[in-house]
Amino acid sequence: MSENKLMNQSYDLLIFDADSAIYRACCACPEGSPESHALHNLKNIVDKMLDVVRPEAYVFYLSGDKNYRYDIATIRPYKGNRKQPKPAWFNETREYLMNMWGAEVTDGIEADDACAIAQTEALDNDQNSVIASIDKDLLQVPGWNFNWVNNHFKHVSEFAGWYNFYHQMLVGDTIDNICGVTGVGKKNAERILKGATNRADLHQRVENEYKRVYGSDWDRVMLENGRLLYLQRKPDDEWSLNI
Repeated sequence: MSENKLMNQSYDLLIFDADSAIYRACCACPEGSPESHALHNLKNIVDKMLDVVRPEAYVFYLSGDKNYRYDIATIRPYKGNRKQPKPAWFNETREYLMNMWGAEVTDGIEADDACAIAQTEALDNDQNSVIASIDKDLLQVPGWNFNWVNNHFKHVSEFAGWYNFYHQMLVGDTIDNICGVTGVGKKNAERILKGATNRADLHQRVENEYKRVYGSDWDRVMLENGRLLYLQRKPDDEWSLNI
């Protein structure tokens, strides 16, 4: 099957990472726009997504206030570089998704984690599921992914998922304020991982870079970054240095 799945194929389950849709709907409104404009933008996103995916069932996830990552981040404050206030109509659009679409608010984890857990459970039960998201972090999760901005379906293999995760382990995540390996950018990360054929190989290459840069402190830094970047596949799942 090709990477870009046929547009007319339906799915058993749509798993919607709704956080980014909230921001996109709100931020598309000019300053001073009424609430109805933000709600209209959000409704258009949902309607378009459902029309393309045509799922038998769906689940929407929104991130709650609590997130275990804030407690384990010691090198840099998790998301500590986010200084902008929430956009106008942020709370109202969340309420719309909860009241009209049954969106679930996560407790202690992010919407990304909930999506990854739901996708893993669906695949374990032989369901044809798809995650709808524009967040690159979810490309570490095996299975189908649908980018609702460009209408692109992408299938993430087990190896591709680990590749994407270990690539982030090298470059970090500026949006979430995660350091990665100092001095390693995207091109260097691609060079380091080029030719790897399995997870163990990817892991060893990344471990070597952490040892090179962080010396005797490599394991502490690598473990923290891994636990910040890794999306849970089951409740209370935790990434480990030992694979």
